[in-house]
Amino acid sequence: MEEWKELKNSKTPFIILKQSNTCLFSSKAKERVMTIIDQIPYDVYEVMVQENPEAAKDIKETFEIRSLLSQLIVVENGEPVMHLNHRYIQPDAILEFFDKK
Repeated sequence: MEEWKELKNSKTPFIILKQSNTCLFSSKAKERVMTIIDQIPYDVYEVMVQENPEAAKDIKETFEIRSLLSQLIVVENGEPVMHLNHRYIQPDAILEFFDKK
């Protein structure tokens, strides 16, 4: 939770990969993200809902994004600029976002 508190006030862009250890979509989403991790220009921080429920709740409230068990949120200047969930967490979608920058 402390890392999240520092991170959410950071001006450095980052990605949150929020997941559940009981959700098949979460494990598949993580596998897909890991295939392109070297091509992603931002640090990726994993939040496991069961291990850090306070951070998961705070992410929902901070960014006003509906909480789902499998989410990827790109944050720039303290604001979410891209949000994918479940089966939509795909390498092509993530890389396309960064290609447009």
